[in-house]
Amino acid sequence: MNVFVGASSFVVLFGLAIILLVFSTPFRELLPGYGDNDTKQNLQELLYKTDSIEKSLREKDIFLKNKINILNGGEGLNDSLYN
Repeated sequence: MNVFVGASSFVVLFGLAIILLVFSTPFRELLPGYGDNDTKQNLQELLYKTDSIEKSLREKDIFLKNKINILNGGEGLNDSLYN
C-alpha cells in the first residue's frame, strides 16, 4: 500500500510540476490558443485593415457600376455608397 501511495503521489506531483513549468515559461506559446500578446495585437490590426480594405473595395465597385450605368444612358443611383 505504501508503494501505491508513493507512486501516486509522485505522479501527481510530477504532473503539477509539468503544468507549472508549461504555464510559467514561454512553453505555453506552443499550446494552441496561448499565443503571445504581440501576435494577438498584430492579428487584430490585420483584421481591422482587411475590413477597411474590403469596405473601400465595395464602395469603389458601387461607384464604378454607377459611372458605367450613367455612361450607358442610365439615370444612376440615388446614393451610390449605400445601395
